[in-house]
This record gives sequence, structure tokens and C-alpha cells, in this order.
Amino acid sequence: MAETWLTYRELAQALDISPEAARQKAIRGHWRRQRGNDGKARILVDVDAEKSVHTPRRRTDKHLNEHPDERRPRWQKKCAPSSTPIARGDGGDA
Repeated sequence: MAETWLTYRELAQALDISPEAARQKAIRGHWRRQRGNDGKARILVDVDAEKSVHTPRRRTDKHLNEHPDERRPRWQKKCAPSSTPIARGDGGDA
């Protein structure tokens, strides 16, 4: 497909990413950019070629069903805060 002028939002929809990610991709790729009559930035991009090389990273929610305490390292479980107040040693109680 030929190169076309797209807004960041249109590019984001085509690549299934956020508009900010599309903007950063255009900056990193040094893609040609110009402002349209509506004031929005337009990026010159070959969407089909970009789709073939673009693989969006997906967040893995491994810990979605776990309780937060189960994710804590073992040493943090041992050092859990106690309910006993700690006496201050700065002499401020005099």
C-alpha cells in the first residue's frame, strides 16, 4: 500500500496502540510530519508495512487473582509491621 497521511489517533487505531504510543513511534522513526488545516499533526506512514513489523506488547496480568500479600517476597512477610508502637528516642517527650 502507498504511504498515507494519518493523524496520531488514526495511526493508533490502525496499529491497536494508544495515540501517545503512535506519537512516540513517529518520533523514534523520524517519520515525516506536518500540520493539517484542522491543526492536527499528520504523519506520512505506510500502514501495511508498519503492521507487518509492529508487534504490540501486551501486559501479562499473572497476579490478577492473587492476594497482594501472596506476591510479597518472603523477607517482607517476616518484617511485617507490628501493632506495638515504637518509642521515639529523640528526646521529644521531655
